[in-house]
Amino acid sequence: MSSVSILVITFTCIFGGALIGFLLRAVLREDHLRDNSRDVIKLGAGVIAPLTALVLSLLVGSAKSSFDAMNTLIMQSGAKIMTFDRALDQYGPEKYEVRNLLRNNVATGIEKVWPDSKIKEAGFKASEASTGAENLIIKIRDFKPVNEPKRSLQSEVLRHIAEASKPKSVSLDY
Repeated sequence: MSSVSILVITFTCIFGGALIGFLLRAVLREDHLRDNSRDVIKLGAGVIAPLTALVLSLLVGSAKSSFDAMNTLIMQSGAKIMTFDRALDQYGPEKYEVRNLLRNNVATGIEKVWPDSKIKEAGFKASEASTGAENLIIKIRDFKPVNEPKRSLQSEVLRHIAEASKPKSVSLDY
């Protein structure tokens, strides 16, 4: 539901409630419109207003918490990808194909989260991105390390890609 439709529904409910109140005032007997009745209505409105403010503040706090969690997740993912890329940079001439594949996978992931167009092309790209980490691992395992530092670097690079490709979840309940 769009924000405009929510606005229209909310406005209609509030305006409709005010109209019903005006109509009821014309229909009610005079003894229902005395000071005691007005005081009860004011007391009820005085209770509803703080409760509404409390609910709205909890909603805003929950949305902020979800935003902060997602922001932290994106920053951590970026840091892991950069660490993986720097470790891969030290490897040797085999790194170029894998680094290009990494760049393409990151670009596909960014396009999946923040698409340039509103067309629903993300489904196919999402399936491509899911196989991207597996392709990276296969390519890195195909490296032929010639010495112990290269073998150590290969295992470090594999560890970084495993960390970066772990599924992450953030609760967006509010």
